Amino acid sequence: MSRIIIGNILGAISALLLALSVRTKNKQDMLYLQSADSFMGALGYLCLGGYNGAIVCTVAMIRNIIVAKNKNTLFISVLLMCATVFAGGANSILWEHTWTSLLPVIASTGYAAVLLTNNNYLVCKIALSVHLLFFMAYGIVIHNYASAFVMMILMVNALHSIVWTSNNSNTSRLDPRAKRSHLARNSKQKTP
Repeated sequence: MSRIIIGNILGAISALLLALSVRTKNKQDMLYLQSADSFMGALGYLCLGGYNGAIVCTVAMIRNIIVAKNKNTLFISVLLMCATVFAGGANSILWEHTWTSLLPVIASTGYAAVLLTNNNYLVCKIALSVHLLFFMAYGIVIHNYASAFVMMILMVNALHSIVWTSNNSNTSRLDPRAKRSHLARNSKQKTP
């Protein structure tokens, strides 16, 4: 029982650091706070026996530090995704023996792959929502209720953003090229 309490306290600290990170004034401060968030999250997952959650958080911490130091490359991104899949898969097969232990691996790798290959705002928001849903489910399964609660709030916020974007008739907010094309067409029509 005390492991659950400690794991949830660490999860709450992690959530607080994540919330603070979105309020920072620059990207590097945000990434360092998110690295601290990942560190606390990894400790919380370890307390709760969520080893794949700890693996994913550790890789996220490494990735955030690399990005903050402007050292990230495509090779490093792919290498970190492969490391996540390999370590998470091995852990699931050798130790945890549950399909739910794969949720953070799938969530993290899938979201990273979408961000790496797609620039569409709506697609990225949908991928984020799925990422948060998987982590919320994983948090519930391993009794990390503080983390699951924060993931639920973030997921609702992301879904609200998706609905708002989808209902917005001005698609130029999604793609800067569409805005330039729209402006070019309107300027040609207005000239006599």
